Amino acid sequence: MEKEELLRKLSRLNEIVSEAKEIISEIETFSRDAYYSQYDDISISEIQLGTKALTTRFHTVCRNNGYGEIETLGDLLKRRPSEVARYRDLGKKCIEQVQQFIFREYDVEWK
Repeated sequence: MEKEELLRKLSRLNEIVSEAKEIISEIETFSRDAYYSQYDDISISEIQLGTKALTTRFHTVCRNNGYGEIETLGDLLKRRPSEVARYRDLGKKCIEQVQQFIFREYDVEWK
């Protein structure tokens, strides 16, 4: 095989690998969302954090974050903690407490 033909085949192989990675990512997202949809009937107001002020702030930010309302636990679980941590007025401590609550109450790791 000539160099040009090998380069074309290598380029095509890279395209196939890239497409496969995208498909895998879509499948993972779909399966994660399908699994978390069982929590769509649990209101976000069920989440109670260490203090009333922190709990109220969390509920307010979930409903008014500018990225789409988070009304249920399922809505929250479909987002990554790192994404929610970027919402204004939510800090690391709040996210950690939410993760602990979800694990303690529902035996689900939010990650």
